[in-house]
Amino acid sequence: MHFNNPVPVAAVIVPVENEIVLVKRKYDPQKGGWCLPCGFVNAYEDPKEAAIREVEEETGLVIVINKILETTAPMPKVAGKGNQIVLFYEGKVVGGNLQGGDDALDARLFSRAEMPTICFGSHEYVVKNWHEERLTKDFNYGNKQ
Repeated sequence: MHFNNPVPVAAVIVPVENEIVLVKRKYDPQKGGWCLPCGFVNAYEDPKEAAIREVEEETGLVIVINKILETTAPMPKVAGKGNQIVLFYEGKVVGGNLQGGDDALDARLFSRAEMPTICFGSHEYVVKNWHEERLTKDFNYGNKQ
């Protein structure tokens, strides 16, 4: 028996004042398109750590995870392509300098009014709902009260 289990991807909304960080993709899929910092979760890697690592690699920013926002499959779903599950987090900047990183042509801040077209449907969906404060999942990861 063969299982076609989805591959986990971590993506992060990183707000800075009234703007969020987007990266311009260096490679396909969607080379040259804008999206949230994101990437595959490595074998045995904690998804939150993957999210933190991907943000630093792609943007130069050091973050902590505030909360999980959403989990989705890629949108639109295409049979035979991209069997993934995307875990969307919200992060807070605690260091670093914003700059395009290893697999990003650019990394910039965008206000809601200046938002470019986002190349991945699931990212666009989450950003839109985040701006409209429709994402209500709030898990306090490892932050002791």
